[in-house]
Amino acid sequence: MKSIEDTLRIIDDIVKSINRYDRLNIVLVGGYASIAHGVERTTSDVDFCIFSEVIYKKNTADFVALLKKVIPANFGSVPLQLF
Repeated sequence: MKSIEDTLRIIDDIVKSINRYDRLNIVLVGGYASIAHGVERTTSDVDFCIFSEVIYKKNTADFVALLKKVIPANFGSVPLQLF
């Protein structure tokens, strides 16, 4: 299992890769956010709240396709559309 720091570095690399194609604002939420603030918590997933120009101007499917290009093979994505 990767360390929290390793996972956060991978996430940073993903965001930098996406920003070549899309203006992306991302907020870390959930267990990893708690850990980053010093609260000990076991978690195996990483949760985000994302604003993407691709999603805003096009659609979620285009963003998911872009995300799949830049995430490592051992990562997965589950898009949730709240509105």
